[in-house]
This record gives sequence, structure tokens and C-alpha cells, in this order.
Amino acid sequence: MLIDWTQQGQLILQHLQKEKAYKNKSGIYHFTQIHMAYNSNRIEGSRLSEEHTRSLFETRTILSTGTEVVYSDDIIETSNHFNAFNYVLEHANDTLSEAFIKHIQGLLTVGTQEAQESYFNIGEYKQVPNLIGSTIETASPNKDI
Repeated sequence: MLIDWTQQGQLILQHLQKEKAYKNKSGIYHFTQIHMAYNSNRIEGSRLSEEHTRSLFETRTILSTGTEVVYSDDIIETSNHFNAFNYVLEHANDTLSEAFIKHIQGLLTVGTQEAQESYFNIGEYKQVPNLIGSTIETASPNKDI
């Protein structure tokens, strides 16, 4: 018996959309929003804990211990991630295109400090290379695109 992955994907999508609409806090939508935002942003250098991410998703607040520093960009990027995930759910059956991907990138970065820099192109290809520290270049802009 062959599995129809397109049909299975549509069932999962419908389930995620239903849980989002019902604000279900015990399902896959809730779990995915928190864990995807936490892990994706952590890779990018966010200092928010998983509990911070959960609290931000559930209550739009972060309870500080009074001794920790919570960076505004970490909060903005995490909130943007929640919004971008919702956008993808709403447009999951749209045709995947360069414009769609650029729009998602714009959703992820709007309102951040980096987005205010003159070199940063919200929703466009990057103009400067990625760096580790200030010396190791990891990914250069592709001039051929």
C-alpha cells in the first residue's frame, strides 16, 4: 500500500489550522510554534530560553528573574517567527516562489535592529556576507542572482 503524502500533508495542515483557530494549547500547533521558534532562533544566536519562548507565545510576556538580560531583538525575532509560521499555514497551498520566500524573510526580520541598518535588505537578498565574530566569513552574497 502506497502512502499518498500529498493527502497526508493536507490532513496535517488542516489539523494545524484547526488547532490554531481553537487556540489549543495541548496539540501539535502549540508544540510546533514554541519549539520551532525556540530552536530556529537559538541557532541564530537568540538568548531566550525555551520557557521564555513558551511564555512569549502564550501570554506575549516574559517574566524576568531580575538578573537576566532580555534583548529586545530576541523578543521581536521570536514574535516574528510566530507570525511567519502562521503566514505559512495560511498560504501553505500557494505556489512556492522566490517572492513567497522573500516575503517570509521580511516577516522574520521586520522591526529588528538589523533591519534598520543601511546594508540590510528586508525581503531581499543579502548584500554583506555572514560572519562568525568579525573575521570568519561563512556565506557571501551571490552576485550572480
